[in-house]
Amino acid sequence: MKKTGISLTFAVCALILSLLSSCRMNNGDIGDFFGTWYMESMTVDGEPNPELPHERLFWSFQNHLICITITTDHHDSLDSWGSWQDEGGLLYLDFTHSEGDAEGGLPPYAAPEVLMFPPNSVVALRFAERSSRQMRLEWTNDAGRRIVYELKKTW
Repeated sequence: MKKTGISLTFAVCALILSLLSSCRMNNGDIGDFFGTWYMESMTVDGEPNPELPHERLFWSFQNHLICITITTDHHDSLDSWGSWQDEGGLLYLDFTHSEGDAEGGLPPYAAPEVLMFPPNSVVALRFAERSSRQMRLEWTNDAGRRIVYELKKTW
């Protein structure tokens, strides 16, 4: 009887652990991207973006969705939703989505203006550095300005 109780306990624990691990992946493992990344800095032509000290930005990746959340000192937040793809050393961020008959790229599907992405666009960011805990992404906008985003994984 004792052996049956131990086996049953082990089976229940294994079932609970498998359910918990599968819930966090949502359609498969996306590797190091999964989770929330804090944007530590953003520079434009080597100079810090002056708007960032007032806002905290978090990039959250799951499946092929990205949510960029801006939080303020008053704990208000604004979410921007898009999709992403990692291909050929580039991170493509797509903020052209919409609901129903609405135009693409409108809130909550517009990228935060502080990131300086063109409205209603797909942006290709180059990986200048990439590990399981840090990312540095770079791109040059249409005006020729070099923009660098430094991200650190929070969990």
